[in-house]
Amino acid sequence: MNRLIYITLFFSRLLSGCSHEKPNSTDFIGLWKGSDSAVIIIKYDGTFIGKHLPFQIFFEHPTKDTLPKQFDGSGKWSYKREENFSKKQHFELNLEFKNISYTGYSGLNTQIMVRGENGFWDNKPPWYLFLWVSEEGGDTYNFYKQ
Repeated sequence: MNRLIYITLFFSRLLSGCSHEKPNSTDFIGLWKGSDSAVIIIKYDGTFIGKHLPFQIFFEHPTKDTLPKQFDGSGKWSYKREENFSKKQHFELNLEFKNISYTGYSGLNTQIMVRGENGFWDNKPPWYLFLWVSEEGGDTYNFYKQ
């Protein structure tokens, strides 16, 4: 009988870890810090400001040889839920840069992934933001809410 109780508790705990919590747009309002000096300030009015953002990570295929390590920018942000081919949901914060501090680059539109620090599938708050450093499934550059 005790075994049945332990097995039931184990599976109920496992299934509760599989539930998918959904962040809402107000979860993103505030200051987010990267692993170095990068900062993104997400504002309630739908705008954002980015400071000291890593150039090579935000611009996937830079075309110039001498590029800055960091840049500043601002623009509009939005939040959306996406589904991939296996119907697994993920969440993205879209940053549409209107102003960029580096000449020759404009109109950057980038998606930052949203993931939770808790839960079996990293799907429970507290939330953090990340970009893939090179290819999907590899290293990530993370932003944590302050």
